[in-house]
Amino acid sequence: MVEEERIRIGSIGRPHGIRGELRIHVDRRYRDQITRLDSLLVGESGSDSTPSHVEGVRPHQDVYLVKLEGVSDRDAADELRGLSVTCPASALIAAGGVGPFPEQLIGFDVVTEEGAMIGSLEDVVECPAGEMYVVREGEKEHLIPAVPEMILEIDLANRRITARPVPGLLDLAE
Repeated sequence: MVEEERIRIGSIGRPHGIRGELRIHVDRRYRDQITRLDSLLVGESGSDSTPSHVEGVRPHQDVYLVKLEGVSDRDAADELRGLSVTCPASALIAAGGVGPFPEQLIGFDVVTEEGAMIGSLEDVVECPAGEMYVVREGEKEHLIPAVPEMILEIDLANRRITARPVPGLLDLAE
């Protein structure tokens, strides 16, 4: 059986209080879903993560305070500091998330609407104004805003993203 793809939704910061609550820095795109998830996977990477039942979630300043089953005190919570928090893509979709998720797009070819190759999607980064696609072709790196006006189509079957960058945007990397 093929294991379902896990999506990174955040990372664990310092503990909160003495009862084992975790401060989780949740990526902006998953803030609506974190409160609806029944379990999370916690670990160094997606493959070595341990499933944990969520007993409670609440927003607190710029983080979410999460109580996981089996994490009952500050010391246990502190042992998880710095670990990644992931969940299966299907759980995010069931919680109201809309795919495809950034991890699923890495490595896709990015082309113009005329079919000219821009490069390969290397990363999706969060910026204050929204997400940016980091597209690399050799030594050139392009930052393309991930907005409907510029990202026209995401073709999952052919692993291709069709973009309409504003005039001059691709010249900035030269």
